[in-house]
Amino acid sequence: MVRNDLMGIVREDLIYDLGRHVDDSVHLFEEWGLPVWKKTDDGKNMDGKKGLKLGSLKSGATPVRTGKWQIMINGESYKRIVAEAGKKSAG
Repeated sequence: MVRNDLMGIVREDLIYDLGRHVDDSVHLFEEWGLPVWKKTDDGKNMDGKKGLKLGSLKSGATPVRTGKWQIMINGESYKRIVAEAGKKSAG
C-alpha cells in the first residue's frame, strides 16, 4: 500500500518499521479490551465477544479480514477504549 501510494519510491526499512508500529497498536487495542473478530480452526468467523476464547492476535489467532488491509472489530467499543487510554496517559 505504501509503495503504491508513493509510486515505488520508498525505503523498505521504513515501511517495515511503520508496519511493526501499526501491528503493535492493534495488539494494544486488543489488550485494552477491543473485541476483534477471529477465525476458528475450521474457518468459521467468531465475533469479537466470542473470539476471546480463541486467544489474542499476539498469540497467533487469525483475524477475520474485510479486505486486504482491514480486520473486523466490534466498533461500538472503540471510542470508550480510546477515551480510557487517553485519560490514563494524561495522568
